Amino acid sequence: MQNKKGLSDVITTLIIILLVIVAVGIMWVVLRGLITKGTDQLSTSDFTTDLQIQTVTTNSTHVIVKVGMKQGEDAIDGVLVLISDGNNSVSSKQLGVINVGEEKTFNIAYTGITKEVKVSPIVISEKGQEKIGQVSSTYTF
Repeated sequence: MQNKKGLSDVITTLIIILLVIVAVGIMWVVLRGLITKGTDQLSTSDFTTDLQIQTVTTNSTHVIVKVGMKQGEDAIDGVLVLISDGNNSVSSKQLGVINVGEEKTFNIAYTGITKEVKVSPIVISEKGQEKIGQVSSTYTF
C-alpha cells in the first residue's frame, strides 16, 4: 500500500505542475494580445503637440497655411487642415514630418470663401495606421 500512496503523491505533483504551466501559457497569450493591440490603438489624447497656425493667406485659387510646432513629445507626420466658409467645410490632409520648433507652409487648392481654418496633428503608428488628433489651432477671419 505504501507504494500506491507514494505514486499518488508524484502524480498529484505532476498534475499541479502541468496545470500551472498551462495557466501561465494562457496568461501569456492573452497578455501578448493586449500588449500588441495597445500599441496600435494610439489614442488622440496620447500625443500632445503645441501646433499653432502662424499665418493664413488666401487668393482666388489657394489657401496658404503656415503651421508651427512650438513644443510636443515627438515629431508629427502631417496635419489635417479644415477650411470653412461658415456653412460648409473642406478638409485637406497634408503629410510631411514637422519636428518640434519647425514651421511648414501648406498650399491648398481652394476657391471658396474662407472664414475659418483649423489644424489637427496626424501621427502614423509603426504599423502604418494614421491617427488624427484633436483640433490644435483655429484661425478665424
